[in-house]
Amino acid sequence: MGVLSLLIPSLSAIAIGLGVLVLGIAAYFVRALYFGPKPPVLPFPVAHAIPGNLTQSIIDARKQWPNEPFVMRFGPSSWVMLPHSLMTEIKVQPEEKVSFKKLSYDRFLGDYTGLGQSKSPAAINAIKIDLTRALAKILNDLQDEADFAFDHDIGHLTDWTQLPVYPKVIQIVAACSGRAFVGLPLCRDAEWKNATINFTL
Repeated sequence: MGVLSLLIPSLSAIAIGLGVLVLGIAAYFVRALYFGPKPPVLPFPVAHAIPGNLTQSIIDARKQWPNEPFVMRFGPSSWVMLPHSLMTEIKVQPEEKVSFKKLSYDRFLGDYTGLGQSKSPAAINAIKIDLTRALAKILNDLQDEADFAFDHDIGHLTDWTQLPVYPKVIQIVAACSGRAFVGLPLCRDAEWKNATINFTL
């Protein structure tokens, strides 16, 4: 009885074991990706989502249920849309109950970006309270700046034109952010815009 005859049964057993292990791992990933935990069933009406038109979906559902929460399903996730009458109640909830920080961490991949990991609540409170409260006051200014930025950075195109989208969008976002935070005329100053864009990058 040679060494080869002793190894062949053990090699086939190893191959079968590895095959079972690979199948088990594949089954685990398929189950996790496609048959993950089901979202909780909420006692709210479910709105119909128009494919590719989030805005119109929300407007239509809001007309149907103006004063009650409803659920919008987008792909694997669901959003609970609350009526405006609950905004004051939601804003005063403590961080342990309604967490903007956790939302930022989840939505912006906090493990990799660091967003939502800050121990200081100053930036979160500035966005959640001060900036949100001021939005109604600056909405016309933001619209004006967006119109100006699109005209300045893209112009009125009469035919199909190839554009470098990412740099153009960065300029427009920087202009609108500058209008909100420092106002005119500084937000349109090229040196200021470049400084803010380079700092962010």
